[in-house]
Amino acid sequence: SRLFFVSFLKKHSDETRGTIIEMKKIFFDQLIRVAKTFLAEANNNNDFASPALFVNLMGNFKAEEDTEEFMFAYLKDLPIWQNKYFWEAAFFESVARERQELPQEFKVGQPMNKKWEELSEDEQKALETKEANLLFGVLGSF
Repeated sequence: SRLFFVSFLKKHSDETRGTIIEMKKIFFDQLIRVAKTFLAEANNNNDFASPALFVNLMGNFKAEEDTEEFMFAYLKDLPIWQNKYFWEAAFFESVARERQELPQEFKVGQPMNKKWEELSEDEQKALETKEANLLFGVLGSF
């Protein structure tokens, strides 16, 4: 059910194509209550995959009457944010998502046309740079 909750929010967020979703205050408050329960249950059950996806959605929702505060402002003091295992899971989930965007030959678990040892020094350097940039980019988003 936690993954369904995140999938539901992502679907609505995707439908607006990145614009902020402004909600009536009464609905926004209900969403905050559900999100708090969702995050508490996830933290208590060591389920960090769905909250890792949720983190990227919190900035997409706000109350119509509240011009300054988005969803994350109401959730910032929850225990899950102090859990190092959550942050590790969120980081690795983000890295995995970014790697999915790489060309097929660079994806983990995909057979490469050449083994590492058969690549030229320039090809090896290019792959190392691509990996370093990917990791730096993900780390910079945290």
